[in-house]
Amino acid sequence: MQNDVGMIKPELKELPQINDRMSFIYLEHCVINREDSAIKVTDLNGDVLIPAATITVLLLGPGCKITHRAMELIGDSGIGTVWVGEHGVRYYAHGRALNSHTGLLVKQAELVSNTRKHLDVVRKMYQMRFPDEEVRGLTL
Repeated sequence: MQNDVGMIKPELKELPQINDRMSFIYLEHCVINREDSAIKVTDLNGDVLIPAATITVLLLGPGCKITHRAMELIGDSGIGTVWVGEHGVRYYAHGRALNSHTGLLVKQAELVSNTRKHLDVVRKMYQMRFPDEEVRGLTL
């Protein structure tokens, strides 16, 4: 499947299982970008392409610069990202893709499947668009 900028985005079923992935990769003093479905790491020694679907966690040490396109791929591939100190000694922050759990999907299914809750959502959305309208008596 191609997205709006011509990059190929892998289908979920094409991604390796978690036991097929490397546990983590530590990077420092480099620029991290995206090239198709790979993380492109550039440092003084040149470029290295790492298939995103093979990484579980990316540890970013000092001197890492990462592009928005790389973070987009990381999110789409379900890679956890941790910003750490030199040699991974200190922990500063982390991020993970929202698609790594189903909580939001379960909540959406609950709201759409229950007639009363569904109508409450419809009314709230209508009221967001038309804040001065009274919505209590409205039906779908």
